[in-house]
Amino acid sequence: MNFTLTRRSALQGLILTGTQTVPFFSAVASSKAASLRSRKSIDALSADELENFMHAIKRLKERSETDPSVPNSYAFYYNMHNAGPGLGCEHGSYRFLAWHRAMLFYFEEAMRAIDPPKTKDVTIPYWNWTLPPSGRRYPVAFENDADGLRTKYGRTFPTDLIQTLFDEDRTTDAASALYTWSYINGVARGGDYETFAGHDRGKGGLESPSHDTMHSRYVQGKMSADTTAAEDPIFWSFHTFIDLVWWWRQQKVIEQPSCTDCGLRGMPGTTAGGIPGPTTIAQVIKCEEQLGYSYEFIPAAIVSLSPDAGLRRFSEELPGLAAEALKSPSTTLRFRVSSPRTWSGPQKLALGAVRPPRSFPYLAFVYVHPAGIDFKPGDPEFRDRYLVGHFSEWIVAHEHHEGSATTIAIDPRAYPELSASQTSDLQVTVAVHAATNLPKKLPRPAPRSPADLVAAIRADVIIVGPVKFE
Repeated sequence: MNFTLTRRSALQGLILTGTQTVPFFSAVASSKAASLRSRKSIDALSADELENFMHAIKRLKERSETDPSVPNSYAFYYNMHNAGPGLGCEHGSYRFLAWHRAMLFYFEEAMRAIDPPKTKDVTIPYWNWTLPPSGRRYPVAFENDADGLRTKYGRTFPTDLIQTLFDEDRTTDAASALYTWSYINGVARGGDYETFAGHDRGKGGLESPSHDTMHSRYVQGKMSADTTAAEDPIFWSFHTFIDLVWWWRQQKVIEQPSCTDCGLRGMPGTTAGGIPGPTTIAQVIKCEEQLGYSYEFIPAAIVSLSPDAGLRRFSEELPGLAAEALKSPSTTLRFRVSSPRTWSGPQKLALGAVRPPRSFPYLAFVYVHPAGIDFKPGDPEFRDRYLVGHFSEWIVAHEHHEGSATTIAIDPRAYPELSASQTSDLQVTVAVHAATNLPKKLPRPAPRSPADLVAAIRADVIIVGPVKFE
């Protein structure tokens, strides 16, 4: 079936009738009546494109200064995410990707409408956090670094624009990427939709652990908590990369998300430009046809595996995270488990339900080792032999955020020390690394001392339910 659409009719939304998808929100019809807008890496923007993006953010912030509740201001949009119970962001379910895609669309429309013609073509640039940073820790545009920008672009940017993308609460120490594109691509292209995106009351593989770890461990500051995260300007580019990963999956996998008729909480229904906006999952499934944007993206080379796929240990697959594992943990949780009856194939270690904390974010590394061998934090050899996985949580205050069942996949071919173990008992050691760079505004007081932190970790009962091999 062919459709001839004007720009106005193309921006009316999406209707699902049986298995047929009819354009509803498309800024572009299949007849190519208009051009797709293109989201680029922030490091690939021209100097003028970056300045226009900075200018749009600055103007939205200025609109918030006198009245944070004024529609189509910076505070208006970050409160769509940060607002309290019954409102706010969707995490821990199949709504996660669709909700954030819709929110980004409304925010991008507000940027384009804030000060045309300067901002009329602005899009949200993504931060590819699987690549080495162009700055010390982030893309240089987010680091309040006038000299770094001058070196990269060969020109000077106004100081007020440079500062508008910076947040003083953010962790700024030099660092390498925690995740690789090989790992993220494996998450994006593997498993069914619920495994990738989440299900009724549980997280998918993109949200946990990578999304959660970037919030809680890498950026920290305001990004550590769901009540403050979207105040940090890096939030928008960070989540645009999450959206890119969903788009990347959709280039190869044709599927319908769960509950397409489900609503997306808190969406205004009308964009800053006065055009009807998405309010249900069904209306954001196809970003090109429904929302009028696509991505300029060249993936990094995928690391080739041997014919015996799965032989790479955790420390080989994710060296950035493996380096974090050598740091001293805040505390450890220990569980005695029975060894699998056979190590002839892949195993799944179930950690019960992992609950989000209320007063501190953390990154946890999971080790499986013979019960007679002591846990040795900081020992690279011990790490390489027995570190099998990780999980992470950031501070959640919204009442709809609950714990998720967590499993760690273990390929015994990558861990011959375990399969060769003669003992029937193994020890699971969970090394909890709590973040210390917390937002100034927290739903609950943060622990003030190492002893208080350990007590809080124990009181929050991070792992609920049995730890065992399935």
